[in-house]
Amino acid sequence: MAAPEKQDGDRRLWAWPAGILLGLVIGVAALDGAAGIGFGVAIGVAFALALGATGGGAGGGGGEHGPKKGPDRPA
Repeated sequence: MAAPEKQDGDRRLWAWPAGILLGLVIGVAALDGAAGIGFGVAIGVAFALALGATGGGAGGGGGEHGPKKGPDRPA
């Protein structure tokens, strides 16, 4: 299976279709018709952002650049 993070900067592109489809399933199951689709797309965007579709690193650990240096963290 392919890694969700590519080297060329296209990070986590898989999160958008997965989030939208998950939201549509929930929206259509909860409501019928156009209201379910509209609600599903809105929830799907929230799921996609929660799954990390924007690629912003929210982790506070080492990562690529390491932890931030400060008075309480030795170099």
